[in-house]
Amino acid sequence: MINLAEWVEGVLRSSSAQDVTNIFLFILLAVFAAAIVASLVRRWHAFVHYAPNLLTTLGILGTFIGIVIGLLDFKVASNAEIQASIGPLLDGLKTAFITSLAGMTLAIAFKVLESTGWLYIGHKEEIPDSVGPEDIHSELQQQRKALEKLAHSIAGEEDATLISQIRLFRSDQRDALKEQKDVLSKQAEYQELIAKVAKHQVKRFDEFNNELWKKLDDFAEMLSKSATEQVISALKEVISDFNKNLTEQFGENFKELNAAVAKLVEWQENYRQQLTEMREQYAQGVQAITTTEASVAKISEESQQIPVAMGELKTVLTTTQHQLDELQRHLEAFRDMRDRAVEAVPQIQAQMDAMAKDVATAAKDAGEQIMTASQAVNLAIVEGAKEFEDRVNRTNEGLVSASDQLANNSEKIREQLADTVSDINAQVREMVAAVKENTEQVGQTFTEANRNLESNIKEVQFQVTDSIETMQKRLEKSLEDVFQQQSNALGKTFNAMDDEVRKVVGTTGEAVNKQLEAMDTAMQQELERVITVLGQQLAAITRRFTEDYSALTEKMAEVVGESRRFGRGDR
Repeated sequence: MINLAEWVEGVLRSSSAQDVTNIFLFILLAVFAAAIVASLVRRWHAFVHYAPNLLTTLGILGTFIGIVIGLLDFKVASNAEIQASIGPLLDGLKTAFITSLAGMTLAIAFKVLESTGWLYIGHKEEIPDSVGPEDIHSELQQQRKALEKLAHSIAGEEDATLISQIRLFRSDQRDALKEQKDVLSKQAEYQELIAKVAKHQVKRFDEFNNELWKKLDDFAEMLSKSATEQVISALKEVISDFNKNLTEQFGENFKELNAAVAKLVEWQENYRQQLTEMREQYAQGVQAITTTEASVAKISEESQQIPVAMGELKTVLTTTQHQLDELQRHLEAFRDMRDRAVEAVPQIQAQMDAMAKDVATAAKDAGEQIMTASQAVNLAIVEGAKEFEDRVNRTNEGLVSASDQLANNSEKIREQLADTVSDINAQVREMVAAVKENTEQVGQTFTEANRNLESNIKEVQFQVTDSIETMQKRLEKSLEDVFQQQSNALGKTFNAMDDEVRKVVGTTGEAVNKQLEAMDTAMQQELERVITVLGQQLAAITRRFTEDYSALTEKMAEVVGESRRFGRGDR
């Protein structure tokens, strides 16, 4: 906190008595001169009247300041200090008395000048030297006349008096108020009438608004029904044509597949007959058993190559599994195209045509490969039978059982192929039904969105066209890869079978029997796996297409709902 006493003491201690005296003298002279000037120009009257008191007060203030300055330097600790402090004390007292004397002198001088009239020299002529009773009486008479005139003008009998004017003004105001009251009453009546008319107009407007909305809803419903019926009829025609073409194409392809299977059964029957002939030929070689010892040793050496062949078959199976994984990856890419498959019916028909052609081509290739493989096997068996006719007679019984087992397996293969064909037909029918159902849903969705999404559907059409073309190309490529992979796998399988048959024919005894069983088992498992994988892939494609189409239908329904809500909000 600031100590003001110490600050004031420091300021006074740093000031000398002579400087303070000069400052106060200048202030007193300045106040005296300002008071004289203000009195002469008749300005600042309050300052002029307060000037003597101000001069006296300033003189007294200088007195006290001088005393304080003298006492600040006065010290009484010793005689020497007292002697040294007397000089500053006397200087302070000089300042005190000089400022007080100057202030009182200037105040007395200003009072003298003011009382003697020296400060009002320019106005002496306006004030008479002496005022007598006559002058006072004359002045009072003039004032009385002026007051009488004023009273007559205020409360006289004429219309020009102030009271008469006030009365007239009050009368005019009363009449104006009556007229204004009448006008206000009429305005109130008019306002009530306007309020009734406005209320009636609001009621009629509400009725008209409700009727208009009702008519608009009826018109929108009628327009939606008419557009829906037209679109549904057009979609029914397209769906019927699509189903007809799909049935014809798949029917022809399955007929060709059945023909190929029949050829396979015929080949198996021929193979069975050839095995019977071989059994008769082997019966003649029973007597040459003594000559087969060396052959048995050789067969034992060659039988060691069977695990190698099985390893190659495992490699083939691994390659096929990898190809199936690639197919699964391609099929997963279809999921990204579901939001754009809105108008995909023409592209789907073209896609199904291409798929039908691919199936037919694959069936033909499979039949040709089966026939080629059967011919090669027959040729190998005949040559092997002629070559080892004298060495394998004692394996008659084993070959008979092997032939019976092969016949049974052939019958099982035929039954499995028939079941597979039936499953494929059922899956195709389900796919057609799902496509038909989804197409009807899409038609209904298009009908509902026809009014609010016409501009948006044009843009979606371009996007969906590009997306469907891309999806069609990917699907065609994937199916071609699948059928090519299956064809390669079948070719490798039959080649492996041909090699195994050649090796088996060159062996006898138990090795021959085991080799035939292994060949038959491998053939059966490979055919079952190939047909099962083909059916699963077709089913997966159909299911994935159905799911994507259903999701697309739901998305379009949501878009239509949002557009309707947006349209109602705008209304």
